[in-house]
Amino acid sequence: MFTYTDIQTILSDIDLEGQQAWVGAQAPDTQRFTALNLHAQPGYRCQASDTQRFDGVWLAQEAVSEQGWRILLDSCLRLLKPQGILVLRYVQNQYLSIPAVKNFLYRKYGIQVSVLAEAVLGGEFLTVFQIDRTQSTLVQNKKWTFGLLTQGKKVEVVARFCRSVREHGGFDHQILIVGPKDPAYASFRPDYIEKSYSKTLSDICVKKNDIVSQAKHENLCILHDRYWLNDDFFTGFDKFGYDFDFLTIRQTHESGKNYPSYCAINDRCHLIWGPIFECGNEYQTWNTHYINGGLIIAKRDVLRSVPFNPLIFHNQAEDVELATQMAAQGIVPRINRHSSAVTDVADHLTDAFSLAPSSDYESVFFPPTPELPAVDGPSAALTRAVRSLASQQDKRSYAINDLLRQAKQALRRTWGKGRSGTEPSQHVDWGLAGVQVTTTTRGTHDVADAATRRHQPPEVEGLNVILYAADPGGVVNLTIHYMRALCRRKIPFCIVDIQRGSVGSVMPDDLKPFMSLDPIYPTNVWCIGFPFMAHHLRVLHSWAENRWNTNFTHWELPHIPARLKENFDVIDSLMVTTDFVRDAIIEITDKPVQMVDPEVTVALSTLAAYDRAYFGLPDEKVLFLLNWEFTSSTVRKNPQAGLSAFHEAFQYERNAVLVMHVKFEPKHGLERLQEYKNFLAKIRREYPNVLVLEQNSFSYDEALGLKRACDCFVSLHRAEGYGMGCAEALALGRHCVMTGWSGNLQLLKTPAWRERIYTVAASLVPVTPTDYPWVEANDDVAQHWASVRHTDAVAQLQQAYNAIHHEKLSRLLSKNRELSVNGDIGSA
Repeated sequence: MFTYTDIQTILSDIDLEGQQAWVGAQAPDTQRFTALNLHAQPGYRCQASDTQRFDGVWLAQEAVSEQGWRILLDSCLRLLKPQGILVLRYVQNQYLSIPAVKNFLYRKYGIQVSVLAEAVLGGEFLTVFQIDRTQSTLVQNKKWTFGLLTQGKKVEVVARFCRSVREHGGFDHQILIVGPKDPAYASFRPDYIEKSYSKTLSDICVKKNDIVSQAKHENLCILHDRYWLNDDFFTGFDKFGYDFDFLTIRQTHESGKNYPSYCAINDRCHLIWGPIFECGNEYQTWNTHYINGGLIIAKRDVLRSVPFNPLIFHNQAEDVELATQMAAQGIVPRINRHSSAVTDVADHLTDAFSLAPSSDYESVFFPPTPELPAVDGPSAALTRAVRSLASQQDKRSYAINDLLRQAKQALRRTWGKGRSGTEPSQHVDWGLAGVQVTTTTRGTHDVADAATRRHQPPEVEGLNVILYAADPGGVVNLTIHYMRALCRRKIPFCIVDIQRGSVGSVMPDDLKPFMSLDPIYPTNVWCIGFPFMAHHLRVLHSWAENRWNTNFTHWELPHIPARLKENFDVIDSLMVTTDFVRDAIIEITDKPVQMVDPEVTVALSTLAAYDRAYFGLPDEKVLFLLNWEFTSSTVRKNPQAGLSAFHEAFQYERNAVLVMHVKFEPKHGLERLQEYKNFLAKIRREYPNVLVLEQNSFSYDEALGLKRACDCFVSLHRAEGYGMGCAEALALGRHCVMTGWSGNLQLLKTPAWRERIYTVAASLVPVTPTDYPWVEANDDVAQHWASVRHTDAVAQLQQAYNAIHHEKLSRLLSKNRELSVNGDIGSA
């Protein structure tokens, strides 16, 4: 295999001056290269600021061999200036070959390519390509032409679309309508294609080609009269960049259901009708990739070079045919998930699309095969030999995969029929990702088979952290700390949003570069509650199969009912943060349980802006903080206990103030909003020493800043799995008054925090079904949780106040002594 020294030697005679990009997490020479970890970006897409920036791009950290190499190369080419060098290291396998690479580059629209050098070592190829990008592909103008096709039957939708363009983008963009004029459009100042079309032929492609010919601007969006743009359309392209050829955007029905825009058809590569799919995995290259024709985006010159086929009429798959011609020009369909649009199409009309479990490449190279038994004798020995080979294999190596196929065929011949003359029903686990033998069609496995049973891969091979990235709260906050700990330990990982790039992601800026639309690494860490695992592995089986699946879970009660056991059957292991959660889990499953320290730490520099003045808090008071989500489990959070205890402890102490922030999400509706407002009004009336913050919700950093701005965090909960609020306050150097029961007692094991924790005594009381959503009347276990003792809560709050007040006085005296000493020195 090539080393960096080998590559330098091969390139010694080639001028490689200027800015060089190294595709990888870390460059071998930081003085010479800028490292760009494209593998951690959705669809390998670089940042917009990096397009057309480099004189050379080195795709040489390891041999390229993945299925999505065309998408990867397309992204690398967009990093280059008008002239540049592409250094490509690759190996031939079932997805990639020498002629395929060179066909793609030589035939690719918009570039001219020549070879400067090439070497072969140990089965790997290293080729240096000179790339000249034509000026037409380098256009970065941000003006758009929107070509809209309408028959005049959906005037309101067309007007809504025009309004969305003008409101979000202004009047610099051209709206070009193919269809009848209407007064409802006049204020939006559209242009029209005034041409008569056939009344007998539905010549949709002729109309689309006319839009291309009359478009004023290079950025062209052709769409039907069933869409309008969201406010992120133009800002999304600022993030994605304007260096593109042919793509689409994220689309939804009015209900919020995903509308399939990035698609494939199983047409056997010959434009034969077949099943249609939505392509979720942007790291896969499909032979049969296409963009749903309802909304197509391309450069104007691209569609002039590769026009729509005028022989094809409406409902004759003009979008699929166009994609095949784009592929012949080396143009790979892409998707910009930063931008979005809404369609008025009824939800059920896209039910024919299913999320593709695998690409057509995988269907060719890893087709379903008959089930094999585990038998004795020579076959058993051969089985062991195959497993041994599988454990050492590089799944990207064509030679080893071919040998495995031969071994499996030999095993079939050895086994033949069962001794009784019937087909056996036993299963052979080959222990090989992607080659496991099964009679079930891929994508329809039983839930229990969703995770491949094999040895757990080491952490250093990488983790896919899977979660709901738009759901703020304790689970996501704890996962954020866990991922930052992975960064510090240099463990490779990516973040996969179950909602596939949801707009409302709460990921902080330092973690956003790790976002990926699909799993990359061999281990999935599902950061969701374990009661949801069976459902998620049924729906997202393509993510789970052939990977080690662990659930990073949090549970707030001492036992787990048997009815939830199926959720443990579908996973390989669990991760927990406290003894409390572990003890509940080991009662019901023998799956491995790993104790994880989320290493809750906070960089104080990021919170400097969020001081007391920012939140409108009094500077001289001792501030206690009580916060929770109004629509969450208020019974479990038990804020009333904190209010009552604080009121009794400090009703005559005006130096103590309880800061109360109650989060409310508008999505819960007007009825709950009014209930929320009435609750806050009641607090203001009955508790004069409570300061209610008006803002409904804060960003993650603001929420941390609020904890830092206060002196003591109060959590008189009934049960916690970990106690994220308490942990973050303690990590920020603050005090914490908390219930002395459940998972939060784990925090006492951190020596630096122990002296600032005040635990409140509690009695254990039964949990009823009306108290907690995971308790049912007929459960096989009797659940209980804490009821804090009011008198002890009052005493612990007063003790915390005395300690904080003493600290403040000590700091003030120390500061005064320092000023006094400095003053004496100055006068001397």
